[in-house]
Amino acid sequence: MPYIGGTPTANFVDVPVVERFNGNNSTTSFTLSRTVGADEDILVSVDGVIQDTNKYSVSGTTLSFSTAPSTGTANIFVNFLGVSIATVSPPTANRSSFIGGGKSNCIAGPAAWANTIGGGITNCIQGTQLNTSTIAGGCCNSINTIGYNDESKNTIGGGGGNNISGSSENATIAGGASNLIFNTTSTEFGSVIGGGVMNVISGSDTSVIAGGCKNLLSTAHESVIGGGLLNTGSGDCNFIGGGEGNKNEQNYGTIGGGAFNKIYNAGLSNDSSTIVGGNLNTVCGSPNSVILGSGNSLYAGNSVWVVAGSSINISGSGESIGSSNFAAQNIHVTGSTTNNGILKISRRETTPSPAKEGMIIASGSAGASKLYYYNGTQWKALFL
Repeated sequence: MPYIGGTPTANFVDVPVVERFNGNNSTTSFTLSRTVGADEDILVSVDGVIQDTNKYSVSGTTLSFSTAPSTGTANIFVNFLGVSIATVSPPTANRSSFIGGGKSNCIAGPAAWANTIGGGITNCIQGTQLNTSTIAGGCCNSINTIGYNDESKNTIGGGGGNNISGSSENATIAGGASNLIFNTTSTEFGSVIGGGVMNVISGSDTSVIAGGCKNLLSTAHESVIGGGLLNTGSGDCNFIGGGEGNKNEQNYGTIGGGAFNKIYNAGLSNDSSTIVGGNLNTVCGSPNSVILGSGNSLYAGNSVWVVAGSSINISGSGESIGSSNFAAQNIHVTGSTTNNGILKISRRETTPSPAKEGMIIASGSAGASKLYYYNGTQWKALFL
């Protein structure tokens, strides 16, 4: 028969429906023309009586009876219900894995099993002990454990150029572009990058970067960066809400937002410090302290402070006046207030302008300053 194109490499296989054999009352094994996978894949009749599967067994092409069939011509009837034409054995490295579509996608071993690539272009799951991981789609995304022992149950939702690598487990990159979850020492467990661009989580278990750009969590376990740009966290259980260029290096530290705020160590304790927001605030060595405002510096030698205002600089343990300290640029009180500790007013070289009735200042030369009160027309010394 004429055809278009090259010569076919194989013809259709003629699968028999029925085979017959002659019984002789002594032979119990007969050779079938086709391989049969299970006893239930054939129907066997002897002398017109259909046999129960406990009367015979089949292995490959061999049909065996428990009792030799009686003598007769074509009295053994075999009806093929299902025939094994060929067996497909996927390589162990890729067993139970699935690629839904797309182009140039790969799943590679060894031991890369039960993985899924939904589609997209040039997405790849490969490595050692890499299993039950998923790339839903997108372009140029990769889950890769080459050189590491285990990376399982990881997910890349889509986006482009996202990568989960090293010894990572239960990690997720939801989308975005060029985001990375990576670890070289121990298992990177349960970290999430929600999206954004060029965000990195490295060596940080159960940590989250929700989005933003070029944010970094490095050895920052159970920590969060909400978003923003160029924020960095490296202490356990710390939080950066967003903003730009904020840096949190201490355990349990919080930077709410703003820009270029910093909580760091320098060999001192900084646990549980907070910068609410603002710009260019710094906390070093002052645990359980709080800064509100901008341009404030707190190097308090393990003293606890609340700083509210701008450009307030507290440096050294000598600034501490109690177990809990408060510094503010301007305080306005309506009604009454009670201070059960020590109230320190920093000395000023000049009086404020404009002056307002009720102001109290410490003014004068170093070592000879006095407290002054403004009565609405002039400054009066409180103590002579």
